[in-house]
Amino acid sequence: MTEATRRQLHLGAILEGVGADHASWLDPDLPGDASIDIDWYIDNARAAEAAKFDLVFIVDSPYITPDTAPHFLNRLEPLTLLSAVAASTSHIGLVGTLTTSYWEPYNVARQFGSLDQISRGRAGWNVVTTGLEGAARNYGREEHFDHKVRYACAREFVDVVQGLWDSYEDDAFPRDREAGIFLDKGKQHRLDHKGAHFSVAGPLALSRSPQGQPVIFQAGDSNEGRNPDHVKILPGLVPIIAETDEEAQAITAAAQETLDIGKLLVQVGRAFNYHDFSRYDLDAPFPDLSGSYKGHAERIIREAREKGLTLRDAAYRFGQWRSDFVGSPETIADQIERWFTGRAADGFLLRVTRPKDFALFRERVVPILQQRGLFRTDYTDRTLRGHLGLPVPENRHTRALQAIAAE
Repeated sequence: MTEATRRQLHLGAILEGVGADHASWLDPDLPGDASIDIDWYIDNARAAEAAKFDLVFIVDSPYITPDTAPHFLNRLEPLTLLSAVAASTSHIGLVGTLTTSYWEPYNVARQFGSLDQISRGRAGWNVVTTGLEGAARNYGREEHFDHKVRYACAREFVDVVQGLWDSYEDDAFPRDREAGIFLDKGKQHRLDHKGAHFSVAGPLALSRSPQGQPVIFQAGDSNEGRNPDHVKILPGLVPIIAETDEEAQAITAAAQETLDIGKLLVQVGRAFNYHDFSRYDLDAPFPDLSGSYKGHAERIIREAREKGLTLRDAAYRFGQWRSDFVGSPETIADQIERWFTGRAADGFLLRVTRPKDFALFRERVVPILQQRGLFRTDYTDRTLRGHLGLPVPENRHTRALQAIAAE
């Protein structure tokens, strides 16, 4: 098997500024305004690119409260941020989060299509539906969309966006100066979509990038079957790295002792639309909130019930990022290899906040993965699809015409 065809580990960096917990911002090596400092994002994206990461990833949501974690309280909008990063990097993928619940497909198609062109084929869209009910009032609604409506809308939304991205066939612009022909009009296509939630005529005023269309990411569960060769599973990674396993375990134990139960309850509450758990008895069984919430909240309720967790137990289990990757650089690499070769994951998304932790992973763990032949030593492609080993989607109109010709 050649280097080009061997299954390769994928690594992404979730750039989280001052942190999605309530302690990272205290790190003296981290700028206090990292979440709104474009230089911080550019520097970390370049560091990830130097280490040959597949992508950087920007999380987002349209609602906050005074108790929201520091990074979420004050941060840059993903598409604006990534456009700046695109101009300061050359290979690394650029993935941003954007909700389908409070945008319009045409706008989203144009924004991510533009990022894809600016970056020459490195864009990815993390599709979310927004579970936080408070977001509704930021967009002129008294009530949030029902869960089933949100997901039905999201499916149609993505279909429309992908249809708009195919508005032009790849050879639609001959730009023939001698003949005076800029556009082959037969290769521009209206969408003329009329569905349950959207009516969009098109076409989009933007051609396809070198990767055809931005890559779709989805941070959650889905029951739909897909071609496994076209799907990559990349769980989050928060490693605790030290010179020895014992030192790393000691760091973990010390961090546990400093946790604030009140802040852990806020983090658990976020999954339940910032439900106030502080009014319950910490040592009583986890409150019965079944039937009202979906997704992560359902998993918390199910596990709490199955394992008989108290509210305090649940706060420590779900109110923080718990790492299964604790130890020396060699141990961390072993754990990553075990997950990867066992096909539990195709790679990982590393949360990036504290400078020292990111440097340790890049400088000590990545070289071990490279020496073992698990991770690239250099880029072999310039697009995000190329990094991930995903095919370039054929333009639907070109495919349809070829099928007609074949008949």
